[in-house]
Amino acid sequence: MTNKPQIFAILFLMLLSASFSAVQENNTERQIFQTDVKIKVDGILEEWSGIEEIPVAVAPDGKSVAPSSDLAVTAKFTFSAKKFYAAVSVRDDVIEFPNRNRPNGDGFYLVFLDPYEGGEGDRFYIFGFSGEKDNVIKVLLNKDGEYLPGLEMKDVELATEKNDKKNTVVFELSIPWELLLPFKPFFHERWGLNLIYDDYDREGRKNILELHPDETYNIPASKSRKAEIFQFVKHSPKMPEFQSTFNATHFYHDEEKELTIAVNSPIDTDDWKVRYELSSGKDNISSTEAFSFKKGMNFIKKPVEIEGSRSGFYDLSYAIISNKDSLRYIANHGFFVLNRAEFGDYYSKLDKARNSEDIEDEEAFVASLPTYEIRLEWIKDFMENAHPFADVRQLTGWFEELDTLARSIEKGRPALFPTGNISRLAHRSSIDGTLQPYSVFIPPTYTGQSSLPLFVTLHASGVDERGNIMLAMRSIYRRGNFIVLAPRGRGLSDWYLGDSGEDVIECINHVKKIYNVDEKNIILDGFAMGGYGAYRLSLLYPDIFRAAIIRSGPIVPPSGLDGENILDILEKGKEMNYFIVHGENDEMISVENARRVSQRMTELGIAHEYEEVKDAGHRDYRKWHDIFRWLNKIMDMSADPHERTVK
Repeated sequence: MTNKPQIFAILFLMLLSASFSAVQENNTERQIFQTDVKIKVDGILEEWSGIEEIPVAVAPDGKSVAPSSDLAVTAKFTFSAKKFYAAVSVRDDVIEFPNRNRPNGDGFYLVFLDPYEGGEGDRFYIFGFSGEKDNVIKVLLNKDGEYLPGLEMKDVELATEKNDKKNTVVFELSIPWELLLPFKPFFHERWGLNLIYDDYDREGRKNILELHPDETYNIPASKSRKAEIFQFVKHSPKMPEFQSTFNATHFYHDEEKELTIAVNSPIDTDDWKVRYELSSGKDNISSTEAFSFKKGMNFIKKPVEIEGSRSGFYDLSYAIISNKDSLRYIANHGFFVLNRAEFGDYYSKLDKARNSEDIEDEEAFVASLPTYEIRLEWIKDFMENAHPFADVRQLTGWFEELDTLARSIEKGRPALFPTGNISRLAHRSSIDGTLQPYSVFIPPTYTGQSSLPLFVTLHASGVDERGNIMLAMRSIYRRGNFIVLAPRGRGLSDWYLGDSGEDVIECINHVKKIYNVDEKNIILDGFAMGGYGAYRLSLLYPDIFRAAIIRSGPIVPPSGLDGENILDILEKGKEMNYFIVHGENDEMISVENARRVSQRMTELGIAHEYEEVKDAGHRDYRKWHDIFRWLNKIMDMSADPHERTVK
C-alpha cells in the first residue's frame, strides 16, 4: 500500500516534470514580478504563494536533467524597491552541511549578469550560499572577475529550513539593491540571472544543476559568466516608492556628476521637498529643494557640483520629505573624485625624491619608492579602466596611502607605513621590471636597532596575500616577535613555480633592504598550494630558510603545470627542519601526501615533526600552539643539523 509521503513525493516530481516541459516549449524571456507583500526571510515561504516556481534542471553542458527522487531543485524570485529575494527548494537524497569548507558541502551560486552583451559577459556578481553544521554561509565569490572582492555581507539575509525526514531543504534570501550596483529594477527592466546548485554526497560524488548552462561554473575566478535574461516587472504601489543611482562611482574632477532619483507613485504631487548634504573629509554642504512627481514612473535628475574639486572620497546623502513633513526616504551615494592637476603633483614629488640628497637611509629610501610608485600605477589604472560602478573603497585607500607616503618622502624618509599594522609594500622585479606587491606586518615594538626573525607565509590557491596574512596574524601575533611577510607570488594560483617562486625570494631580499631581519631565522610557511610552495622553495633555497611549516600541502602541482614532485627533490632538505600537519580526512588534498613525505624524510634523516589531525578535514584544525612550541625550540637550537632530532 502506498503511504502519504510517497504520494506527496510522486506528486512533487510530476509537478516539477510538467513545469520543466513547459519551460522547454517556451523560449520567451521569463518575468520576475515585484512583490506586493513584505517578505520575512525565515525559510518558511509563507509570502511566496502565487510566485512562479522555476525548475533548475540543466547540466553545465546544456543537457536537460529531469527531476528525480535523488535530486530536484526549483527557484522562485521576486523583488521590492529595496531588495531582491530568492527562495530555493531542494529535494536531495543526502543533504550535506558538513563541518568543512564550502566547496565540499551542498549549496548554490547565484549569478547576477549585466546583459549589455547579451546572456554572457564580464560584468557580474557571484554569491555563494550554503551551510556549515548549524551556521549559514554567505559570501561574494566574484565581482567582474575579481575573486573574493571582500564585500560586506551583513545586510544579506539567508535562512534555511531543513527537513531530514523528507530530505528537503529550503534556502530563502534577500540582497539589497545597493550591493548589486548598477542594477536597480526601476532603472533596468532586464537583467541576467543564473543559479548553480552543487550537490555532494558522502562518497564525494558531485552533481550540478543549473538554471542556465554555464560550463565555467566551477572556476571561481572566471572572467566571464552566462545567465538567462529576465524581465523585472514593477507593480502599481499603494504609496510612492523610490530608488536612485549616480552616473558612476569615480570621476576626474572635470567630468559630469549626476544623481537620478526614480519614483514609482500612485499619485501626483508638487509640494514635497528633498534635502541634500554633500560631505567630504573637509567640508559639509547642505541644501533643500522642492520635489514634485507624477503618477507612475518618474526620473528626476540632479547635477552635482563640487567647488574646488579636491581629490578624495565624497558622500552625497539626501532625504525626501512629504508635504506633511514626514521622512519618506533616505539614501546616500559615495563616489571618488581625482583632480588631474593634484595627481600630477604626486608624480612630481616622486621625481624630486629620486634626485634628493637629503635622505636618512639611502638603501631603505630607494628600496621603499616602489611602494609609492605602485599606488600611482593602481590609481591611474583604476581611473582609466575600471567599470564605471566599481567599488571605490580600494581606490580611496590607495589615494590616502599615497598622500601619507608623499609626506614621508618629502621629508627624506622611506615611503613606509607606521609599525603595528599590516601594510602593502612593493618591489620592482629584476625579472621583468614590473612592480610587484606583497604584504608585511612589522611589530609595534620594532625600532630597527635589533634584528627580528622573518616569518614568510604563502597563500593558498585563489586567495591573495592580504587575506592570507590577516588569517596568519590571528595565530602569530603575541606568539612571537616576528616580521611577517606574505608574498603575492604574481598571482592567485601560480603554485610558486617559475616567476611566481622567484617573486617570493625577491620579496625576502627586498624586505631585508628595508628592515633589520635576522637572516639566520627566516621561517617559511604555507597552506595548501602555499604548502607546496613552502616544500619547493625550502628545498631549492635551503641556505635561506631555517625551517619550514607545511599545512595541508600537496607534493605535486595540478596536472598541466610543470613543477617538481617534492619526493624527487627531498634529499636537498637535509639541512632543513620541517613541521608537517595534515587532516586525517582531508577531502581536498589527501593525507597520503603528508604520510609519504614524512616517511621519506625519516629515511633521509631530515629533521621534522609530523602531526596527523584525527577526524579533521582540509582546514578545520588549529595547531598553531604546537607549531610555535616546535618553532621556538628550533630557533633556540644550534644551526648544526646533527643536533636536531627526527620525529
